[in-house]
Amino acid sequence: MCTTSAPSREEDAPRQRQELPRSFRLQRTTSRRLALQLLYALESNLGWTNPLPANLDPFLDLITDEQVSEEEQEQGKKPLPRSVLRKSWSRSRKLAEGVRETLPQLDNAIAAAAKNWPLSRISLLDRNILRLATYEMLFAPTPVSPAIAINEAVDLAHAFGQKDSWRFVNGVLDQIRKSHPPRSFTLGAPAEA
Repeated sequence: MCTTSAPSREEDAPRQRQELPRSFRLQRTTSRRLALQLLYALESNLGWTNPLPANLDPFLDLITDEQVSEEEQEQGKKPLPRSVLRKSWSRSRKLAEGVRETLPQLDNAIAAAAKNWPLSRISLLDRNILRLATYEMLFAPTPVSPAIAINEAVDLAHAFGQKDSWRFVNGVLDQIRKSHPPRSFTLGAPAEA
């Protein structure tokens, strides 16, 4: 008598997308916000040729203190844990350095995608949001899915930009996505070749 074994629960269960832990996503989002602030400071104050200051702890203290407004504190919102900020800060420095190292290529990609909008006409903030997302999509050692990079950039434009900045950022980044071949990635890590 031949019996067939019942399928295991793993076989029966529908394949679910692997979710990243919330703390990891929060750290990535925070690192992008911090990187944007660094890029803004580099372009507006420090200059692209000056190195980032070695001790950025005072800046980190300032960010920790200013994370949550008084109104949000009254509503019970708490600042990010210092450990998340430290990890985010480390990644944000790497992102800012990567943008600085690939600045000419980034600006060329943005200029090609933003037809009729020279870089000098794009606001300082939007320009750096575009640089950051383009770097993550095209040049970062650990490639980021274009969908994630664009979504995060649109969120940054909503949070920091002018009223319609997010539409401009979304359009330019979508054009860059379409004009460049996709890179392989697996949950934020490069795929093995």
